[in-house]
Amino acid sequence: MTPDSHITCTYVNQGSGAILVTKTAKNHNLGGGQHPLAGATFTVNGVSHVTDANGQACFDGLTIGTQHTVTETAAPSGYAIDTTSKTATPTTAARCSSGTPAGVSFTDSPLTDLTITATSEVSGVTNSTITCVDSSNAGIGNSPQGPGDPVNVTANGLHPGTYTCTVVVDP
Repeated sequence: MTPDSHITCTYVNQGSGAILVTKTAKNHNLGGGQHPLAGATFTVNGVSHVTDANGQACFDGLTIGTQHTVTETAAPSGYAIDTTSKTATPTTAARCSSGTPAGVSFTDSPLTDLTITATSEVSGVTNSTITCVDSSNAGIGNSPQGPGDPVNVTANGLHPGTYTCTVVVDP
């Protein structure tokens, strides 16, 4: 380059990309399979969005070609949070309202509460014991309980799985 010469620079705007998060869960009221889940909160680069009625949340203004971590930070009431963060890389220019955002999917598990009660038909005549365990034989909730009358075991927030409760009634 010499004094008083000119340089021509060309800037190519690549735009920015987007990530579309889809959240599903089982809901037997709606039929078999997975269904959209509204109300889950996700975070990308410190920005949080909540899934809509279609189970979707979108993040735009992201750098194309850069891998972004998507994390669920809150599950809707009655569902277990998906604790596995996932990554997505926008590869083309897109916004939440146009183009084709990179996609990532998460699934939450519905939770169940369990209450087992043993009560003698004649107060105090029998003593009962209740023991409830999960599939690895670990106690759940406030199990075991008893002997006594009445006896109650409560376990809240159970993930889908197999649970076994044994009730022993001893006069």
